[in-house]
Amino acid sequence: MTADGTSLTTINSFGTDAEGELLVIGNFPSTIFRVIPAATCGTSNFCETSPNSVGAGALISNLGSTSFTSNDFQLEVNDLVPEQFTLCYYGTNNIQIPFMDGFRCVGGDTKRINPPIQASVAGTLRRDLDLQNQSGNHQVTPGSTWHFQAWYRDPNGPGGSGANLSDALTATFCP
Repeated sequence: MTADGTSLTTINSFGTDAEGELLVIGNFPSTIFRVIPAATCGTSNFCETSPNSVGAGALISNLGSTSFTSNDFQLEVNDLVPEQFTLCYYGTNNIQIPFMDGFRCVGGDTKRINPPIQASVAGTLRRDLDLQNQSGNHQVTPGSTWHFQAWYRDPNGPGGSGANLSDALTATFCP
């Protein structure tokens, strides 16, 4: 697929250049395309969670895929303080600095996923990220990598600040 989203339907010829990269001559007159590998897509966790008032600390993960086209990416956070408000946010950098009762793991240019939502009585929440209906800056696009974290209220937390954070999740999105 070309950068503008046009699919090559006919390859007239192919070969390699001096660096060994694959080149193809496509169905467009006199146009040579360099074939680049697709981005490695998926998720992985990073950073530390910290103990909260109900246990070892909150953990973030995802349900669905990182496929932009499938548009089924969903954040899931477990081991939250039951019925307390949680704000999920994402950003461009992974960091690890002390903040409130835990660690802020997402930095750089960040965006909140509003509005904050209340954890269930079991201390869990799920948050959809609609990839096809975004506005403003911080838009998730195919090939982009973002870092996600949950920031939640913990009025009786061990550090006494009244809030804590989950570990963090890196997601690279595919077409």
